[in-house]
Amino acid sequence: MAAAVDNLNLSVNDYRLLKYMEADSVCTKRLLELRRQFGFSGKVRILLFDELTSFSLSLGHSVPFWVIGAYRGNHIYLLDEACWKEREQGPLSRILLHEFVHILMHYRTGGLCPLWLNEGMALYLSGQCEVFGKLKRSFEGEIYECSYETDGFYQVCGAAVAKLFEQYGSVKIMAKLCRNIDFAADEILGKKNMRRIL
Repeated sequence: MAAAVDNLNLSVNDYRLLKYMEADSVCTKRLLELRRQFGFSGKVRILLFDELTSFSLSLGHSVPFWVIGAYRGNHIYLLDEACWKEREQGPLSRILLHEFVHILMHYRTGGLCPLWLNEGMALYLSGQCEVFGKLKRSFEGEIYECSYETDGFYQVCGAAVAKLFEQYGSVKIMAKLCRNIDFAADEILGKKNMRRIL
């Protein structure tokens, strides 16, 4: 597995991460697929923490109790599964994939991606949409105004991206993810179309 980490251009601070990745046979395969899909070859460092205090200190700011993963630059910060297993968020390897997608989205869009699209892509491409469940009702708000405080935020974001992939396909959606796009005015990812499909 250590060779697989080298092939993925990853470095880890704790070999327990290898155990988590090995337990999910999809994880390493998916990491390679995502790298190819986004055209990303940069080295990514993954840091595992045993408790929220050291996790927060390493990030340089406090984080809410519900946070179990974060990214900054090409670093992924993960809270050990033992700290949050009872929350039913899926395996740690899926959280790793989720944060990895955030790095890829930042790389591809230069950090200009709307929050809903960033979270929705991370959920959809990491296979986490089923963890957060389906959207229970149609979304009434403006997706471009969604925040972490929005009721059902993750379900809304995941559902929005799932519908985009369903209606337009991955090639078209991936082509839209670039630095020089006006997301809000785009004919597919823009406000008008998102109101229509949600």
